[in-house]
Amino acid sequence: MAFGFHRARINQRLYGVNMYLLDTDTIIFSLKGNAAVQKNLLFHINDPIKTCVITLMELYYGAYKSQNVIGNLAKIKTLEQSLEIVTVGVESVEIFGLIKSQIEKTGSRLDDFDLIIGACAMTHNLTLVTNNEKHFQRIEGLKLTNWMCYPEA
Repeated sequence: MAFGFHRARINQRLYGVNMYLLDTDTIIFSLKGNAAVQKNLLFHINDPIKTCVITLMELYYGAYKSQNVIGNLAKIKTLEQSLEIVTVGVESVEIFGLIKSQIEKTGSRLDDFDLIIGACAMTHNLTLVTNNEKHFQRIEGLKLTNWMCYPEA
């Protein structure tokens, strides 16, 4: 078991901490001022909230093809300072291979970036926060939540 994965499990077990990995769509909803996502961010303010380097790649791609390149780049730079960025390391590669093969055996496919995001979440024992639940639920064992729904107090 990779050290990071082991440490994440210990933190969650000892401290009862829910740890989250924000998917690209959730960050975009937040940047656009979606009330439910923003309320969930406040509701989970004491929980570790992270994003993946792959998500940042997708955000930069979107910024550079947008009408407001400079403004969107500034938002991403601010985001990078606000969240811990989970990198894709050697600890995720086997999980990526496993989940990609499992999905393809069912005759289905999933974009490699999404598979990498899922592998990162699983490696670090994070719950993936996405509005694209139907898409990601094909990854067996991946914990999902959707912050487009208002939190239950």
